[in-house]
Amino acid sequence: PSFFWNDERMILARYPNEGYVYSIGKGDDCSEHTFINGKNGNTLGSGAPGGTVFYEPEVGEHMATWQDPTDAWVYGCFFFNWAEMTSPLTAVNAEDSSMTMRFNSGMGYRDEGSETYFYNIPEELDYPGEYYVDARERKLYLMPPKGFDRRTSSVAISVVEANGITVDGAHDIRFENIEFDGNWCCRDGE
Repeated sequence: PSFFWNDERMILARYPNEGYVYSIGKGDDCSEHTFINGKNGNTLGSGAPGGTVFYEPEVGEHMATWQDPTDAWVYGCFFFNWAEMTSPLTAVNAEDSSMTMRFNSGMGYRDEGSETYFYNIPEELDYPGEYYVDARERKLYLMPPKGFDRRTSSVAISVVEANGITVDGAHDIRFENIEFDGNWCCRDGE
């Protein structure tokens, strides 16, 4: 879910708080970019398990502080800087500074230099305006932004898991004065 305070989207607790960490290697389980190497089509949607990516030792030291990264995700541009993807993590290995994703990058992986960050990690809840979602317990934890006043602040959580409106087999329907807000599909007039 997305969390909003006074109409401003808050940030899922992440590492690093700003910017990215960069990969230094990839595992043998990483898919290839098929538009470059000409193999049998893209691995996106093929059911291939996620790839393993390696980082500098200081990233592994930071990963060691994560008690249970069950709800952790990674955001990254693993091959092209315009081809972003997100995936839940299936494994974090602090000893060799690696993480393994549930989904493989459909664009493949660079040998090094992929820009990434990790998010929705409770131990990273350390910056005003960040939040963490514990999916199993169905709880949201927030580090309030500066100026947060629960008596006067506007707070919204976007948790829609399906279409806002579904119409099937109907006709002569008219919607008036309806607003969809706080979701990914309706940004700035879309």
